[in-house]
Amino acid sequence: MTNTKPRVGYVGVGLMGAPMILRLLAAGYEVVVWNRTREKILPVL
Repeated sequence: MTNTKPRVGYVGVGLMGAPMILRLLAAGYEVVVWNRTREKILPVL
């Protein structure tokens, strides 16, 4: 068994998605994000 974390995907950043994505990134997860508008993704880049 490997000790690697899975890749997580998010569709939509929004009010709830952004904080959850930031916590996953801080915990060392690789996160793939898609959102209709690029501006909402900027805080999590």
